[in-house]
Parts: sequence; C-alpha cells; structure tokens
Amino acid sequence: MKDERGVTAVEYSLVIGFVSLVVIAAAVSLGGGFVTWANDLVDLIGDLLS
Repeated sequence: MKDERGVTAVEYSLVIGFVSLVVIAAAVSLGGGFVTWANDLVDLIGDLLS
C-alpha cells in the first residue's frame, strides 16, 4: 500500500525506527538540552511529512 507520494508503510516504519534511534542517542549525549532539540526535530519531521 502506498500513499500519494508513493511511500510504502515499510519505508515509513524504517524511518520511524531510525528517528527513534537518533532520538535515543541524542538523549544520552545531550542530557538537559535534549528537550529543546527534540522539539526542533519534531517540528522538522512535521514539516517534511506535511
């Protein structure tokens, strides 16, 4: 099944898995600054998907 851009559900799940790993790595390395960084990342992903 593909969406209007031809992206499959498998590709979405791979991207989500990759982003999760990046977020976990950032949380470990950045500590307190992580919340601001995560908000920026969520905004960026939202822009890419919209």
